Amino acid sequence: MNWREAVESQLGAVGEILDGVRTSDTERFLDMMLKARKIFVVGRGRTGYIVGTFAMRLMHLGFDVHVVGDCTTPRIRRGDLLVACSGSGRVRMVIQMAQIARRNEAHIAFLTYNPSAPAPTEGDLTILLPAQVSRNGPRKSGPVLHPLGTLFEEALMLYMDLVVWRLMERQGIHEEDMAKRHTNLE
Repeated sequence: MNWREAVESQLGAVGEILDGVRTSDTERFLDMMLKARKIFVVGRGRTGYIVGTFAMRLMHLGFDVHVVGDCTTPRIRRGDLLVACSGSGRVRMVIQMAQIARRNEAHIAFLTYNPSAPAPTEGDLTILLPAQVSRNGPRKSGPVLHPLGTLFEEALMLYMDLVVWRLMERQGIHEEDMAKRHTNLE
């Protein structure tokens, strides 16, 4: 496989995953964010970095948003939203944060590729990004283009960027408005 074929394969795989996301789930997710007092995001590993980029864009849109684990993260309460992301849906820390959010009567949106995992049962909404991820099972012959959870992570990043775009549309926010909230401590 040459470079161009690899690029096309990767883009095609991510496109198929995004095509598999239910539009009604995305619209409900947008509604939940727009109604939330505060939004908290959580993920671990590479997924954690991706949810951090999502939090940044939500801040640029004017949301009161926090990354779970940062030292400035306030208490989660009723009327807040936890956006919990775990490809496998089995990451203990993400499940624990969802349980804490549930006890504090916050809403939970869970993004995963695994609808049968324990974590999605904690959520009010589960958004399924149907990535076929196999960590230990047999794989098809050929190059490994998306090792471990890469395919889910790539789809998650693009999905979250598309959610930001939809929020911009719904709220009539332009890039210039977002730039006014962008850090100047660079």
